[in-house]
Amino acid sequence: MAKRRHAARVSEPLPGLDAREPGAADVPDSSGVHPTGRGSEAASWRALLGPNLTPEIEALVDAHEHLERRYGHLLRSAEALAGMLERVPWGLALVERGHVVAANTEARHCLRGGGTLQLNLDGSFTCADAELEEELHGAFEAAALDEDTIKVIEVPRGNRVITLTILSAADVHRRALLVTRDPRASFGGGPEVYARLYELTPGEARVAQQIALGRSPQEIADVLGIGLATVRSHLKATLSKLGCKRQAELVRVLVTGPAALTD
Repeated sequence: MAKRRHAARVSEPLPGLDAREPGAADVPDSSGVHPTGRGSEAASWRALLGPNLTPEIEALVDAHEHLERRYGHLLRSAEALAGMLERVPWGLALVERGHVVAANTEARHCLRGGGTLQLNLDGSFTCADAELEEELHGAFEAAALDEDTIKVIEVPRGNRVITLTILSAADVHRRALLVTRDPRASFGGGPEVYARLYELTPGEARVAQQIALGRSPQEIADVLGIGLATVRSHLKATLSKLGCKRQAELVRVLVTGPAALTD
């Protein structure tokens, strides 16, 4: 099977957010959002027009000033979100049409380590294994179409295996959320953390940790050495306590919620 190559963008400035004043500091981040450091242009227009500022132009300047404030608020929110994502001990990447459009540092580090699967600078993937490539893109497409989809793919990387969990991002753009985990890295959100934060029993917390790894109920039963009926009972109780209706929704809560910020 021929290898698929896609041209895409990753961590590029969003349209209209790439202008900087001379001397403004370049602050790299993983979100593709870049601060501009611009001052208000409305005040400059008022000073420039002076007595020629008609009511109609004044209204336009006021509208421009409102948009500037709104723009600044959205930019600060995006920067804050990017900073929070850097604290999560998981790799988190947003995938649209098979291309990574945003990712935190952990995800980029995990996916750019060489080996069978490689994330390119433009956000496309290069895969040395045709079957793995087909499985990966099939999982992205399935997650974009079905919010209940959860797919776990293990990718060999030298003497270890990188775990990729792919699920729906549950947004209007039908994008997929890619969660990466290096088994050598520290694991945030252990059973005791889940139990404390979400008032889970020890058994429910252990199942929650396995759910966060993207494992199926049968796989959890095998790993924990308990019955499948017990796993399903714990899963049902955990869904209720966290206010989730689906397992995919529960995974999103566990990997992006406060438990993921613990060391």
